[in-house]
Amino acid sequence: MAQKKYDLTAQRFTKLLVLGEEANGAKKSRRWLCRCICGNDVIVCQISLLNGKAYSCGCASIQKARIAAKAQFPKEHRIWQGMMERCTNSNFKSWSNYGGRGIQVCERWREFPNFIADMGPRPSDDHQIDRYPDNDGDYQPGNCRWATREEQQSNTRASRRLTINGVTKTVADWARISGIYSSKIRNRIDQLGWTAEQAIQPTE
Repeated sequence: MAQKKYDLTAQRFTKLLVLGEEANGAKKSRRWLCRCICGNDVIVCQISLLNGKAYSCGCASIQKARIAAKAQFPKEHRIWQGMMERCTNSNFKSWSNYGGRGIQVCERWREFPNFIADMGPRPSDDHQIDRYPDNDGDYQPGNCRWATREEQQSNTRASRRLTINGVTKTVADWARISGIYSSKIRNRIDQLGWTAEQAIQPTE
């Protein structure tokens, strides 16, 4: 059955403002290009607008998820906020050690519900987020863990220095120069018995 020829242009449906009808091609259902109050554009079927099922671009559901996750994991949320601040806010006191030297938060983790879904709750109040195994890498799945202060100190970039050809730098600095992960350099020295000079050399 053909849908009635409503003209929904310029009408608002909760957070959606209808900009105009979208070309349907062979499809029977009429579709409309809408702009959400958050600024995103989205194409919505006419029936979803009229029956109230479509009321935002999806940002309303995201916001609900943010609020629910923050309420359920308030301590983890504070840690997440700190992570975001030191990587994105150049006025933050620790910026130079994080965002200032290129460390970023991956796109997925810029939403707290995604972060907590990947990391899970802290095992205890003694645990903080730690970039591991690559202390010079970004905050992202596969390179972060909940760690105690002792575990963090053993992984810190400032805890170890190497002297190579008379030049002393941190493992992190040698990692940036050589292009080899700092964790791999440490493993080569500690587990494989390589010299510092060998540890920063690329291998086939």
